[in-house]
Amino acid sequence: MLKYRKVAVTGSLSSGKSTLCQILKTHGAYLVSADDISHQLLENHPGIFKEVVQLLGEQVLNDSKIDRSKVAQIVFSDEKKLKKLEAILHPFIFEEIEKEYEKSKDEKKYIAFIAEVPLLFETNRQREFDLTLLITTSLDCAKKRYTQSDYDKRIQYQMSASEKEKLSDFIICNNGSKQDLEKKALQFLEICKNTQFQEKYIR
Repeated sequence: MLKYRKVAVTGSLSSGKSTLCQILKTHGAYLVSADDISHQLLENHPGIFKEVVQLLGEQVLNDSKIDRSKVAQIVFSDEKKLKKLEAILHPFIFEEIEKEYEKSKDEKKYIAFIAEVPLLFETNRQREFDLTLLITTSLDCAKKRYTQSDYDKRIQYQMSASEKEKLSDFIICNNGSKQDLEKKALQFLEICKNTQFQEKYIR
């Protein structure tokens, strides 16, 4: 019997996490995103709304809703506030990921469960997953993909790629085309279905 694996996909800023995850979803994986869950919590969870406004002030509000761009401007210039915001959100995010995993497992129609978790190793949550998949890319590629001007400010709060590589079960390098990435994604799904794992780097 094939094991239904709970997988975390992670990687640095603009490494291609979302593109990889969408490819995995297209080929039969169940997908959840930590960022999407975070956005939903900020919009729909009254307790979190209150805590975030208390932490960051009413300046983050726009038409009585939390403006995520205003939140980002504040926390990526103040590490203490960033850590406090993460402490508010992360327990709820990982609780929701677990709920989605249990729901998808009951449906019994997916190849694997994929959670896109940008700060997986930074939050030390990797042990909550059967497998971890790191997507890496060159600095030049990342900066070309990133559409805003604060890349250097944001990347300083993330663990280095070399540290993440040591902690990951599998690694995909994403410096090529989308077709190349899809080929590697399909190889990874085959790994998920097998009990015998291959080498760490998916080429």
